Amino acid sequence: MSSLSHYWNYGKEYTAIDWCQLAADTTEYYLLTSTKKKGELELKELLHLNNLETLISKLKKNQHTYLNISGNQVLIKTTAKTSGNHNSIVESAFPNLDLKEFYFQVISNETESIVTICRRNYVEGIIDTLAKEGVVILGISLGFTPLLNITSLLGELEIETHSHSLVINKNTIVNFNKNDKILEEQQYDIDGIPIGGSFLISLSCIFYYFKNDKDVFSNIAEKNYLLKTKFRQKQFFKQTLIIGLSFILICLLINFFIFTNMHREYQSRQNQFEIEVSQREIQENKIKEVQRKKELVAEIMRNSNSNSTLYLNRISSQIPTSITLNNLIYQPLEKRIKENSPVELSYNDIILQGESKDKESFSSWIQYLEDIPWIKELAIENFGFISQNTSEFTLNIELKDESEK
Repeated sequence: MSSLSHYWNYGKEYTAIDWCQLAADTTEYYLLTSTKKKGELELKELLHLNNLETLISKLKKNQHTYLNISGNQVLIKTTAKTSGNHNSIVESAFPNLDLKEFYFQVISNETESIVTICRRNYVEGIIDTLAKEGVVILGISLGFTPLLNITSLLGELEIETHSHSLVINKNTIVNFNKNDKILEEQQYDIDGIPIGGSFLISLSCIFYYFKNDKDVFSNIAEKNYLLKTKFRQKQFFKQTLIIGLSFILICLLINFFIFTNMHREYQSRQNQFEIEVSQREIQENKIKEVQRKKELVAEIMRNSNSNSTLYLNRISSQIPTSITLNNLIYQPLEKRIKENSPVELSYNDIILQGESKDKESFSSWIQYLEDIPWIKELAIENFGFISQNTSEFTLNIELKDESEK
C-alpha cells in the first residue's frame, strides 16, 4: 500500500538539483534524474549545467524535485557546542545571528557541531524562480547536509564533492574543508550505483523521497512540510480529477454501448413490426379483394342464374325435337384466366352448342331466335356434319343491354 501511495504521489521518476552559486553572475547546477525499477534506484541522467534556461529545458512541466543550495551564499562553520537548544548551537557558531532572517541546519557528532546557514530571502527567491518555470520544489537542504542520507552506504572515510572534502566517521560527518579546485573527480559506489563525487549531494537528495531528515536539526522542517503538503494536495486533486473524469468517461462509454445496443434492438424490432404490419395489411387487402370477388361472383351468379333460367326457358321453349342442346354458356370468358390479372367476362353473350338432325327445323329455330326482342345478334360460328344425317353447331348469341331492351 505504501508503494502504491508513493507511486500515486511521485510516479516512478525522481529528480534532485544541487544549486551552487560561485559568484554573483556564475551559478552551476547539478541535475540528477533517477527511476525506480523492481524496488531499486537506477540513475537515468546526470547533468552538470551552467545555464538556468538549459536546466529548465531538461525538466518536465510541473516536475517535482528536491533542491539543495550550496556555494558562496551558504556559510558553514563548526562549533564545540553539541548539546542544548538548537538555536543556541547556531548562535555559538554565528553570534548575533537573526534566525528569522536565516535558514539553518545542524549536524552534530560526539565532539562538535557543523552549522550551515543561508538567508531566507535567497532561498525563497530560488524557489519562486523555479516555480515560475513550472518546477515544483518538494523540500530544500543546505550545503553538504544531505550527505547524511548516504554516509552508511559510502564505505569511505574521506569523500570529495564539487565543493568540499569531507571526513566521515560512524556514519556522520566529522570534518570538512572547502575545495577550491578538483584536479580529478573521484568515483564512488553507492549500493551498487557508480557515481562521481560532483553528484553525491544530488544523489543524497533523491533519498528524501523515501525518508525524513531525522538526523539534522534545522528550522527548515516546517518549510519542507508545507512544500510537500502543498504538492500532495495538488497531486491528490489532480489525480482525483483524472480518476473522476475517467470514471465519468467510462460510464458514458458504457451508457453509449448500452444505448447503442438497445437502439439497435429497438430498431430491429421496429423493422420487424413494420414488416409484420405491412404483411398484415397485404393479407387484409387480399382478404378484402377475395371477399369482393366472392361478392361479385355471387352477384353475377345470382344474376346469371335468374337471367340464364329466363333465357334458357325462352330458347328451349320452341326448340324442335330434331335439335339437341349439349351446352349453354352464359357470360363466357373473354380471355384465359391469368395470374394477377382480372377475370374478363362477355356479360351479354350466350354460347349454345348442340346437334341437329333436320336442316329445315334448324333454320326455323334460328329464325325464331333472331325474332326474340332481347337478342341483339346471332352468329353461327360452327356448323358441320358429324354423320350422314346429323350435324353439330355452335351459336354465339349477343344480348341487348338493359338500355336497349
